[in-house]
Amino acid sequence: MTVNNENSTPLSDPHLNDVLPVSPKLVEEIVCALDQLNKEQVDFLLRPLHSADIADVFEQLNDNHRKLLTSLIGSRMEPDVLSELDDSTLDDVITEMDDKDVARAVSQMESDDAVHVLEDMDENEQRKIIDALPDKDRLIVKEGLSYPEDSAGRLLQKNLVSVPGLWTVGAVIDYFLIEEN
Repeated sequence: MTVNNENSTPLSDPHLNDVLPVSPKLVEEIVCALDQLNKEQVDFLLRPLHSADIADVFEQLNDNHRKLLTSLIGSRMEPDVLSELDDSTLDDVITEMDDKDVARAVSQMESDDAVHVLEDMDENEQRKIIDALPDKDRLIVKEGLSYPEDSAGRLLQKNLVSVPGLWTVGAVIDYFLIEEN
């Protein structure tokens, strides 16, 4: 799609509303609610959004609005929102969050997402978050962080499934499909 109309910008083109993950109008409404410190309105506007869309909202906000949004929802932030944020926004959001809230979110993430969230933190901050994790999660995260960046050990989830040795591959796939539902 080419938008060359001199009066149209990518954000004002109505045809892009179906393509953009979060509409500029919604972001404007969230900014207005943040400016008014209207927590109920912010919650109302964010409630129907998927975690990835909430991450997009964070990424479209300026620093001040990002801090406000983090302070309003930080303790209730879904872990998936953190794992969906780009690196610079993630750093900004985590800096504003309470360590206990970050640890709670990290403990609910898949191991590879938890490592991603923690890997770029400074050593002291990382240690505070890791120390606040439950023992099992702490061991998994420490192991993940011990691998070189971008190595398979750091990128893979650490899940193990044990099935009877007599099962065929088809039986294992069927088992997972049934368990998923």
